[in-house]
Amino acid sequence: MYLRFARLIAAFIVTLFSFASVSAATPDYVFQLATFADDLPQKTITAIHQGAAGELWFGTQEGLHVYTGPNLSSFAYDVTSPNSISSEFITSIAQTSTGSLLVGTRFGGVNIYRHRTNDFAVVGPEARSARDFSEVFSLYCDSNDNVWVGHRDGVSVLRHANENWIEEDLRSKHGDIGLINDFIEIDGSIWAVSSSLGLLRLGLDGSILERVSSSNLFGIAQGDAQATGILRANSGLIWVWSYNSGVAIYDLESDAVVERLATPSTRKESLRIFSAMEVEEGFFWLATSNGLLA
Repeated sequence: MYLRFARLIAAFIVTLFSFASVSAATPDYVFQLATFADDLPQKTITAIHQGAAGELWFGTQEGLHVYTGPNLSSFAYDVTSPNSISSEFITSIAQTSTGSLLVGTRFGGVNIYRHRTNDFAVVGPEARSARDFSEVFSLYCDSNDNVWVGHRDGVSVLRHANENWIEEDLRSKHGDIGLINDFIEIDGSIWAVSSSLGLLRLGLDGSILERVSSSNLFGIAQGDAQATGILRANSGLIWVWSYNSGVAIYDLESDAVVERLATPSTRKESLRIFSAMEVEEGFFWLATSNGLLA
């Protein structure tokens, strides 16, 4: 299924971007820009996720889109429909082991996609009556199907119980840790990506157990490096990307940056990486402000 979609996406490739490695001893990573300019309302892709059935979900600032190969379908906020997605600004997409697809939005909270009726419901509407809880920047489903939610100043967790989603606010455990852009689970531990503090290993109660600063990851001053996302590659190495400082490849076991990747455009602050996915070993898709890099 991965290769099928890769071939279909490849038909849209229009431009090449090369990531120049900081280390001359390793080969350059080459990414191709795959764009759906004729079908998507804008080129900025804020989230990417491959569903359980192999379909590709894309979030943009103007709605949610799903690509099944021959067809591209779109979902947008409709003020007249209570079952439409609650905001057009999509920030994140996650899926539980049971197949529940959740979508994070700016100012519209977390939505769950209802496949049978092809519409959406807002998760935790009572908790999300407050503005700070409705502004969601990241979602992550851990191995226990808890959904970690990143906000402007910290973290909450959605837990599914008795057919309901219950949200627990963890911010009192860690204080203001800045905007949380992403999460990952590594060997049973949850790591959060803070735009201001870097990587934070969190306890199940939200307490901070460990930190890797953005300055250590990207090799520049703390205030100039804003980490925006993370993934664990099939190689076991950790990829951490940023707003304008490229990508850092980090070895958690040795606590060392193996390699830093950057483009000329990142130094001009014209390319922002929002999300990434490894579709097969060594082959990545990056959702960026300039489209989909593959």
